[in-house]
Amino acid sequence: MPELISNEDETTFVLINEDVLSTLEAHRQLDVSQPESGGILIGEYRGPHLNIVALTTPADGDLQSRFRFFRRSKSHQLIASKTWKDSNSTQTFLGDWHTHAEDHPSPSTIDKLDWGRKLPDRKMIVIIQGRSSRWYGIWDGQVLRKAKIIDN
Repeated sequence: MPELISNEDETTFVLINEDVLSTLEAHRQLDVSQPESGGILIGEYRGPHLNIVALTTPADGDLQSRFRFFRRSKSHQLIASKTWKDSNSTQTFLGDWHTHAEDHPSPSTIDKLDWGRKLPDRKMIVIIQGRSSRWYGIWDGQVLRKAKIIDN
């Protein structure tokens, strides 16, 4: 079942496709030998709202360790560019995701600094997949705020 999240004042809603959620869960760090994983989120802007339909996963060239993920592979950008072209410029890079080796994740100082440097000046979403739950944030182009799940 898809998941719907929102910013605190419910002026922005983000619908996350079921296949995206399944892939996030498949990358949970359930074993101590599993490194962090991550990638980009791809989808569409629908007025002030976002629709996440796909994501990239770790690829050759990315750096993974137990507590770090560095997206270095050019494949993420290639997939985003191909999706943009194939969708007649409707689907694009909408954010970032990675895992944490904790049950209920929250962003580290490194995460916040990294997002502040790398995210563009437009609405985006960030997701941290933990072992038992996910943390969601909505970037408004300048400030990251925690998002909430809307009960279905």
